[in-house]
This record gives sequence, structure tokens and C-alpha cells, in this order.
Amino acid sequence: MEKETLNQEETVNTTLEETAPVEENAPAEETAPAEEKAVSPAEMKRKDSRVGLIVLCVCALAVLLLIAAKFVSGGKAETAPAPAETTAEETQTEETAEPIEIPAVDYDRLYALHEPDEVVAAIGGEDVTWDEYFCWLYMNAGQVESFFQQAAAYYGTELKWTDSYSDEQTYADFVISATEQNISRFIAIEKAAADMGFVKDAAFEAELNEQRAGDIATVCGEGASEEEFFAKLAENRMTRAGYERISSANAVYSQAFMSVFGEQFEKVETEDIIDFLNENKFMYASHILLMTTDDDGAALDDDAKAERREQLETLRAELSAIEDREELVARFKELKDEYDEDTGKTAYPDGYMFTPGEMVPEFENAVLALDDYGLSDIVETTYGYHLILRLPLDTEAVMGYNDDGTTYSARVAYANEKYTGAIADALDALEVSYAEGFETPNIADYLSE
Repeated sequence: MEKETLNQEETVNTTLEETAPVEENAPAEETAPAEEKAVSPAEMKRKDSRVGLIVLCVCALAVLLLIAAKFVSGGKAETAPAPAETTAEETQTEETAEPIEIPAVDYDRLYALHEPDEVVAAIGGEDVTWDEYFCWLYMNAGQVESFFQQAAAYYGTELKWTDSYSDEQTYADFVISATEQNISRFIAIEKAAADMGFVKDAAFEAELNEQRAGDIATVCGEGASEEEFFAKLAENRMTRAGYERISSANAVYSQAFMSVFGEQFEKVETEDIIDFLNENKFMYASHILLMTTDDDGAALDDDAKAERREQLETLRAELSAIEDREELVARFKELKDEYDEDTGKTAYPDGYMFTPGEMVPEFENAVLALDDYGLSDIVETTYGYHLILRLPLDTEAVMGYNDDGTTYSARVAYANEKYTGAIADALDALEVSYAEGFETPNIADYLSE
């Protein structure tokens, strides 16, 4: 019954490292089927948990590494996924097949459409020059180009800019919308932080300087100057203004979070967390599970099952006689440590915090029927027999695990949801308008002859 790691909400890193779109009908690489295993209580939790975590420190280095990779590969993806193994007959067919040529985008002709400092758009009231706009246009178009090349090389599929990326967009349309989104996200972070009362201070400046020093060393090597750094970025259409917008947003992203919620989330009020948990119908419960299957997943016979149930009834009788709540919780934990067969008890030693639909119905319904510190009757599920103790919501209990294996609590989840929600609201409120006479370019019109 081990809880799955929460899916991370889209962060600035997602914006920076956004990959080329995948064609809906493109053939997928074949992989060997995973070995089928018996489902354990550890898999009761849904994989698509609604609460997401954000990474506190987001770094512009992601963009710079992408750019650095382009220097090495001439603007194309360095490597493509290795194709599936083929037979001699298939290899012969591939060798005789006519290669598909993907027309390159003439970026110089495209860039020459406007002066670098010409204001071509306003996003959330902030001016966007052609230089900055083109930087993201170039990066997004380059990613799509790489995808086209891989589709041709490995699948023999010829894709064009006028082909449908989705029901509403062509690939050319996607580049424009992605460009708008890239710039908008950085502006939204700044606006959300300002709305939450964040003021750029010495800590912000220190992080900005540290980030720039690291970026210079990564792209140009130790000891390089700022002039060398920005000249290197300019080779791949990254402007100083564009870099500074990214850097500022990244520093704001982490510094504003700590300013509002605290470096260790100490500024978050316990009452607010409890309200958040109740609003989202969280429940908290511990249990002792005696499984009714053997190690191979085969069902136990009736006599063995009856014996297991009787054993759990004995534990329930002992616990039911305890009137003091603290003593009940302590003794339940002792018995859980001794008897519980749930594979998730190591990761969640004190119990599970979950929302409706995340546990099997029998377990959830039993918890719903209990008050805090209530002890259930014996509950049977496909996993076995459960004895459940409902617990009051706990802001510090382990709620889930991050990708790096560290735990997080409801306090952390609350702060992250509030912060990402504020940024999402700011993003939704932004209006994108283009300067009079400016037309968003259609990439398909700027292909090399």
C-alpha cells in the first residue's frame, strides 16, 4: 500500500527543457514487456496524485546546457534514440530506401524581418522585443526540426510544418504558442512574487550573481568574462535581455518562496494546512494488514485465512480495551511493527494520508466510517485482512516522497500548492498582444531552397 511519488507540477525547468512535440501516430519503440508481478497493497495508491511538489531552486543553467549542446551539434540533437534491432531483410530495405530530406529553416531570413530592438509584443503589460521573441522562436523551431529529422531517419516518416501537431495547431502554430508560453511563464513568476509581497533584496542579488558565475563557467569555462559569455550566447540567438529575464525569474522563484513560506516552511500556519487538508478531503489512518495470499500471490486456503482473521481479532480485542488515546496510538504502533505485512510500512511507518479514490473502496469506506482515534472492525480486501486506526490529520506526517527519495509533509505540500497556484493564476491573467502591423511568422514560409 506504499504511496506513489507525487507527480511534479510543471516548473520553470519544464519550460527551459521542453522537448519537441511527439507526433500522435508516430511508431513507438518496442520494449520488452515488464515482468508481471503480483499486486501488493503497496500499489493501492493512485499514480496521478493531485498534490504536486515544486523544486525550490530553478536554474537558468538548463537553457544554457541546451545551448551548449547546440554548439557541439550544429543546432541539431546530439544523438537520437537507437532504432530497434532489425533483420537483414529490413536493413537491406532501409539501405535502398530513398532518404528523406527535411528542408532547413532559413533563420537569417526570418531574423531579418524586424530590427532587434523593435517591440513586437506586450505580455502582461511588459514589452517584448524582436530579439527576445526570436530567441525563443529559434529554440522551439529547432526542437521541432530535430524531431522531424529523427522521424525521417528512424521511422521513414516525412513531417512538414503544415502538418497537424494537434487538432487545433500545425507544427508551425505550435512554435508560436510555445514561444508565447516561454516568455509568459517568466513574467508570471515575477508578477506572482510581487503580488505575494516579495521585494528583491540582497539575497536575491547574491543568488543572481552566483547563478551567473556558474553559467559563465559552464558555457565558457573557468575564468571567462561576461563579454565572452554573452558573445557565446549570441551565437545561438540568446540575447542578454533574454538571459537576464530568465535569471531574474529563476532567482525570484526560489527567493520569493522562502520569503513567503520560510526556508524550512516555518512561516506556514498550522491552521491553514489543516484547512487545506480538510478542503481536499484528506484522511489519515494507520493499519495492520495480515495478507491472505502467499509469497507467490496465490490465495491461502480457508483454514489459513480463518487463522489470520482470528489473529487480527485478538489484536483488536486488546486495542479496544485501551481508553487513553495516546496509549492506544502507541500500542497500535507496537503491534503494527510486529505484525503488519504491508510492504509500505517502512516508507509510511505512521500511516497513510490520502484523498477519496486513492485507496481500495473497502479500506476508504472503513476509514470514512470512523472518528479520529476510532478502531475499525476487521476489513477484508483483495490484499487480506486489515485492522484500521483513524488518526487526526497531522501536518508533519510523511505525505509522500520526492524523486530524490526525500520525504515531504503536508506542510510542504500546502506551501508548494499555494505557490504554484499563485504562479498559475498570474499566468492565466496575462494578456498577449502584438504590436500593430506585426504578424507572427509562419515557419513554413522560411524554408531554405
